[in-house]
Parts: sequence; C-alpha cells; structure tokens
Amino acid sequence: MGSVSGGRPSQLGPRLITATTVALALLTAAAAAVQPMAAAGLVVVISVAVVAYLVRDVELILHFLVASVFVESLGVGPARVGRILALAAVVAIVARIALTSWRPPWLPPRTWVPVALFVAWAWTSGLWAAFPAGWHFAIGQLLLAGCYFLAFALFVRRSAQVRSLLRTYTIGAVLGGVIGILQWSGSARAVGLQGDPNLFALYQVAAVPAAIAVARTTTSRRARRWWLTALVPLLLSVLASQSRGGLLAALLVGALLLATGKLPRQRYALVLGIAALVVVAVAGSSLNARLNPEHIEKDRASGRIDIWYVAWHAFDERPLTGLGGGNFKEYSIRLLERQPGVELVKSHLLKGEGIEVHNLYLEMLAEYGLPGFLLFLAILVSTTSGLRMIARRRTTAAAMALPAMFAAFASCAFFLSVVNNKLLWMLVGIAAAARSRQTTPELMRMESS
Repeated sequence: MGSVSGGRPSQLGPRLITATTVALALLTAAAAAVQPMAAAGLVVVISVAVVAYLVRDVELILHFLVASVFVESLGVGPARVGRILALAAVVAIVARIALTSWRPPWLPPRTWVPVALFVAWAWTSGLWAAFPAGWHFAIGQLLLAGCYFLAFALFVRRSAQVRSLLRTYTIGAVLGGVIGILQWSGSARAVGLQGDPNLFALYQVAAVPAAIAVARTTTSRRARRWWLTALVPLLLSVLASQSRGGLLAALLVGALLLATGKLPRQRYALVLGIAALVVVAVAGSSLNARLNPEHIEKDRASGRIDIWYVAWHAFDERPLTGLGGGNFKEYSIRLLERQPGVELVKSHLLKGEGIEVHNLYLEMLAEYGLPGFLLFLAILVSTTSGLRMIARRRTTAAAMALPAMFAAFASCAFFLSVVNNKLLWMLVGIAAAARSRQTTPELMRMESS
C-alpha cells in the first residue's frame, strides 16, 4: 500500500488487513456467544490497540469501521462498538495531524456543507424540541454519523483501498449471515448481531453487489468462485430475516445491477439465479405469511401504515420546524391515540415508551420540517453525484458496488429510522473523497487481485 497523503506508508497488505479484521470480528462474536461482557471488554482492548497503531497505519481504522456494521448490538450499556470506534477515528485524525506531516485533504464545499448545515439545523431544533432527552439522543446519533463520514472522506484515497474494504464488508456479511441463518433455524427472525431484522437485511442486501464486484475484479478463478458462492448465504440470510423491506431492496438491487451492466447476463447471472432459487426454496412458508396481503392489512404492515399516517400529520401541523430532533418517538403514542383514522388501537406497540417513524424520509419531515428534509436530501443528492462519478469507471470494484449499495440503503430507508446508519455515512464519505483533488486520479484507477 502507498502512503496516505503525507502520512507514514502503510505496513499491512490488504489481505492481511482483511484477515486481521475478520479474525478479531470472529473472536468478538465468539466471546459474545459465551459472555457479552467479555465481548465488550475485548472491543475496548482492540479499540485501544487500534488507536495506538493508527499513527502508523491509518487504513486499519476503516476496516474496523466497516466490520462494526455487523456487531452493532455489542457493547456495555451506551458504549456500543460503533461509538467506541467512531471515537477512535476522531482520535486517529487528531493524532495524525499532531504527530505526522499528514494534513487533511481539501474537500469541495458541496461534499461537506450540506452535512454541516443539516447537523446545524438539527442542533437548532433543540430550541423548540419539547423533550430534551430525545433531542440529545438525536444529536448523539448525528455526531456518530459525522465521525464515520470524516474517517472515510479523509482517509479513502485509492480504488484498491475501496476494493479491500469491500472484501471486509462481504466477509463480515457472510459471517453475520451464518449467525442469522442459525437464528432462523431456531424459529426466530434473523437479526445477526445488529439486533433488528430489517437493519440486518439492509446490510445483507448491500453485500450482494460488494461480493459480485470483488469477484469480477479477481483474476483467480478459484477465488472468483468463492466470492460468488457467498451469494447463497447472503440471499438466504435476507429471507431468514423475513424483512419485507429487505426483499424489496434485494429485487431493486438485482434489477439495478442488470440494467447498468454491472451483472453480466451469463455466468454471474446464472450463479445469482441459482442462489435465488435455492434461498426461495429454503425460505418456506414463514415469509409467504408476512407477504400475504391479508396479513399486512391485519397488522397494518407491523403498524407502519398508522405510524406513517400520524408522522405526516405531525409534519403538516409544523411544516417549517418539525417536532425537533428525536422528538417524534416521545409524541408517537399520544398521536396514535388521538389522530382520527388510526386503526392501530389495540396493539402492543401502544404499551411501550414510544415508536419511531420507521421511514427515514418521513422522519426528516416530522422532526426537522421541510428545511431539514431538504438539507438531508441535499446530502443524498451530493452522494449520488459522487458515486455516479466513480461509476463511470466500470472496471473498478468501487464502480460496480457502491451505487447499488447506496440503492439498497435508499430503498430500505423507507422502512427504517436510520439517520445515523453506518453504511450511509461511509458511502457519503467515499463520495466526498472521490471529489478531492488529492484523491480523484487514484480512486478512479483500475485494480485487480
């Protein structure tokens, strides 16, 4: 590997980095199965070691951030894996500025101004938020997202680097998929180590284009077959999650890959088709029941239809300001109980402390009003533009995988409240890095292994 914009040259090869990250992820997962506290302690020790090494090899933090996607439920109290590693990323940035000759690369304003303005508006919403605790939580989520964004925007420099990260992502998804399939075999919905079946399905669907991209840029036939074989557990785990949003996202990603030519219509399409047939055959009747229109009408799409209904009315009442960051959940029960037309009147959901919108776009409208929604939309548009620029080079793994991974997020976001989603902010960061003057020639370069 080469140096990272003035920092010390990387000492670890991409395969060794991937193997190290995966080995530590397996160790953490094994510890979690035996004793969650032991897993959390292991995460803390690993994080300290990572920070200590970052001054020499900053690329390692990106692989750990990618791997953190698949262990989101691990931690001690509020000290989750992602939060610890996000802090490690900030420490890495400060340490490299203070201890090396490295300086942050110049990023065009259009890549970071929408992010800064959105966070500023979310912060300002605390002035009218009726529930400060919800607002504090929302700001914490955005700060976590900002750490992931900065790490990928500042440290991603080369196409081969992105390909190495896609390898780590795919391996993490396969391991998470195996855990999910085992959960499903015990008559439970697959949640992996994310703790939520719909979020789990999002990450698994996004791994499909990543696996295909790595396979297509691998020169070894044997390695290519292994990467394509990964499609079977990935797709099976999506169905094991029984996530309707995940299934729709999988269909959308498959159509996008075919339409853009990223998925060849011969060998790879055949493998993917066989994989799809296998997973559909194994899925059984559990998913069919959830897709039954009568079932969807009866449970109101797990309550989402009524939740979306009251979220829209909340926006309609306060279109310019919204309820304030993180405040919809605090209002949700009274809104569901008082809003005319709501049919969710005897649900267990009304007995909890509150319900999220379960639709990122409606959540932006309900909590931040039209200004916040437009600022968040500007982030998505800027990211789409940056990923399209990368996609023009069809010979790179980044070009083949990243747009489809972004499409997986954008579609699943219709069913999830995930403003701080790690996959989203990694992609926002990579799209920003693609526009840096120090990055563009290298990030567009063809790579293979």
